Amino acid sequence: MSEKRFSYQKAEVLLDKKRLQYMTPTQAAFLLNVQESDEVLDIGAGNGFFTLEFAKMAKHVDAVDVQQEMLALLAQRAKEEGVTNLSCHHLSATNLALEKRYDKMFTSFVYHEVDDLSLALQQARERLKNGGSFLVIEWDTIETEIGPPLHHRISYEEMGSLLSKEEYMIKDFGKNDGIYYYLVE
Repeated sequence: MSEKRFSYQKAEVLLDKKRLQYMTPTQAAFLLNVQESDEVLDIGAGNGFFTLEFAKMAKHVDAVDVQQEMLALLAQRAKEEGVTNLSCHHLSATNLALEKRYDKMFTSFVYHEVDDLSLALQQARERLKNGGSFLVIEWDTIETEIGPPLHHRISYEEMGSLLSKEEYMIKDFGKNDGIYYYLVE
């Protein structure tokens, strides 16, 4: 396992209410403009902090995570909440071996764990429908109460540059208390 990867053994931290101060699932769904006709891909879904909110609003959500244990936790939470329009896939951000393309895509606090970010962004581009939207949320390179070590983080400026280099069109962006987001197509 990568030394950057968040361990499934600490999965309960991903549901900590402290995370709500940075971005709530409802805020993310609003930024992404999730509609009931949308097919959504959540890259690095973990145990579903954001995923289940999308599933309650969309036609279908495909959740991808590199840790099978996280997907099992997500499936259990979905079952407990009566969410049935969710599929889990044991894949990585650099190998999105899925057939379909998506109206909306999302990744949060994942890309700082990826060794080949250019490849991950290329893989995501291949899965996004023309005119589709992709919301990327990451930790900025400033100290926060929670989050990964600073040396694992990707700066706001670097992410913007990488997205542009991979030919994404930036539609919206913002920074808030140590995190940032880019909405691209």
